[in-house]
Amino acid sequence: MKNIVSLILLVVIFSSCKKNNTTQSPSNNTTPTPTTACSFTAGNGLTDIDGNTYTTVIIGNQEWMAQNLKVSKYRNGISIPTVTDSALWRYSTSGACCYQQNLLTNKNIYGMLYNWMVTTNTNNIAPIGWHVPTTAEWNILINNMGGNTIAGDKLKEAGTLHWASPSNGNNCSGFNALPGGDRFIGQFKSLNTKGAWWTSTPNGAGYANVVTMGNSTANVYSNDFYNEEDGLYIRLVKD
Repeated sequence: MKNIVSLILLVVIFSSCKKNNTTQSPSNNTTPTPTTACSFTAGNGLTDIDGNTYTTVIIGNQEWMAQNLKVSKYRNGISIPTVTDSALWRYSTSGACCYQQNLLTNKNIYGMLYNWMVTTNTNNIAPIGWHVPTTAEWNILINNMGGNTIAGDKLKEAGTLHWASPSNGNNCSGFNALPGGDRFIGQFKSLNTKGAWWTSTPNGAGYANVVTMGNSTANVYSNDFYNEEDGLYIRLVKD
């Protein structure tokens, strides 16, 4: 009887130890969180024909403006018409520019809104050595920041000084994308919730590809398109 009791005790102790070891083992469902590097080098900067100066950042093999363009003239000194009236803006057939809500303070923060005809004008809006990027060049930047689903937070200005909450921008890229909204069908829209930039890539008659970011998502939308008479911002990339 004593031997039987001892055997039962050993079985209970062994079972208890085995159960404890199983509980303490790491879960097989644990998946490491993927990380993507985010870094930049300060560029040499840029000055436009109006004398506005801009900081630039080198990301991968590209050098980008770190602020939106706010020049009022083409490279050769010819003025870009400033159009404040919504109907005139909507039906413009040549290059035009304006400030968000026609407020000079918004120009100083967000830069100028331009219609797409400005980007293709033969007088050239970009200083020598720079150009309006194609969709493909924007996609290189986005891929350097980890792809369309996560790049937005890395490109957007950190915090909610300008971006409406919720926004998780951290600006680890130094690109400092701002939510200047747009001018859609002649009306000012989406200030503080959306950033929108022209590419130089057309998308059928009367349309062009654009890049957009929103306050509440890390996505960057680079397969979007707008009417060419709409108003968006411009970032230049170095030749």
